[in-house]
Amino acid sequence: MTDFERVISHMQQGTTYSWDLTTLLGLGVAVPRSLRDHLLGGRTTLDEEAEIRSIYARRLFLDVLPRARALARNVTQRKGRRG
Repeated sequence: MTDFERVISHMQQGTTYSWDLTTLLGLGVAVPRSLRDHLLGGRTTLDEEAEIRSIYARRLFLDVLPRARALARNVTQRKGRRG
């Protein structure tokens, strides 16, 4: 189980800890202020869990997108050289 999966598991159980917030922040997840309070208080909802999943997915997408574009450029340039 990854750290992110562990956070999600804690949120689903409604038993979050300061570790969960620290982990999310360390993963680059921009956790809204109200959700920070809920995480620290151990009172998250399933809607908030879905929100965290969405924020994390966007974070991963924005992290991977530039690399994918660079890879596509390299492939295109190589095909052009073989031409």
